[in-house]
Amino acid sequence: MGGQSLGEEDDARTIVQEAFSAEGINVNWNAEVSLAASACAWVSAVGGCAIVDSFAAEEWRGRLVSVNTDPPIVFDLWLLRSG
Repeated sequence: MGGQSLGEEDDARTIVQEAFSAEGINVNWNAEVSLAASACAWVSAVGGCAIVDSFAAEEWRGRLVSVNTDPPIVFDLWLLRSG
């Protein structure tokens, strides 16, 4: 199976890769993006699918179809806010 992914430096890529591996699915990444929002934009423009965190997916509500994975893929998120 081919697809796009976040860059190798992004922990989310490793999490997604491990989820596919656990199901016995080998993915050959043929494109990389640097942000989950970029992955959503790519899917919106070109088609395909992206596994992204719920915050990134929320921005595309109504423009892309969102489904939950089974088993769930859990991402760590960093949030910044002013003091």
